[in-house]
Amino acid sequence: MADPIIIIESSPKSTAGYTNFYPGQPIYFSIVSGVSAGMTVSYEWYLNDVLVSIATGYTLSSPSVNDRIYVKVINCIGSTGGSGGTGGTDGTSGTDGTSGTDGTSGTDGTSGTDGTSGTSGVGERTFYWVVENPTSGLVLGPRLNTVAGTSLRVDAYTKSNTNVVFNVAYGQPNDTLTTIIPFDGTAGTGGISYTSSLSTPFSGDWLTLIVSSVSGTPDQLVVTYVLT
Repeated sequence: MADPIIIIESSPKSTAGYTNFYPGQPIYFSIVSGVSAGMTVSYEWYLNDVLVSIATGYTLSSPSVNDRIYVKVINCIGSTGGSGGTGGTDGTSGTDGTSGTDGTSGTDGTSGTDGTSGTSGVGERTFYWVVENPTSGLVLGPRLNTVAGTSLRVDAYTKSNTNVVFNVAYGQPNDTLTTIIPFDGTAGTGGISYTSSLSTPFSGDWLTLIVSSVSGTPDQLVVTYVLT
């Protein structure tokens, strides 16, 4: 705020900014700018440019003829303002934003290693003889091109109430034969199977059914041989 301007309102006014006063003459002054209504003005009295103390400033008992008396405003304090208004209520929250778009898919992982191969399946082969009215002797069979595994079983039965002693053998023509069952088997009407301690032929061997003996007169003899 600009400093207030004080004008002494006694007559006559001098052009030098002050007025000659006489004893008993009242002094009037007013603030013509820089002050608003309600403000408190503090001021000081000066006599011949010397500050007059507050104790004598109101009566000015010491001035003489032609002394210069003037008033200087030293402070201008405005009235206390009213209390501020209460704050407004908080605004409502804004709506949620829309969800962002999905990210791109990641790259495919590397392929796993191949698993170990499974074991090969067992391929069974079956050879059989059907002999009408069997008698003692040899019944020739097929040749084995390859033998990859082992002998599995020999089965036999007869028709009619008779028994036949038999075996299955392998070997080369005109050579000594090797039997597959470790002892001769006996076939009857109830059938018989042999699976233990069987020998196995070699690749290129010929199979032969050996009929050792016959009891009675059987109509038929059936023998099967299974190997891998």
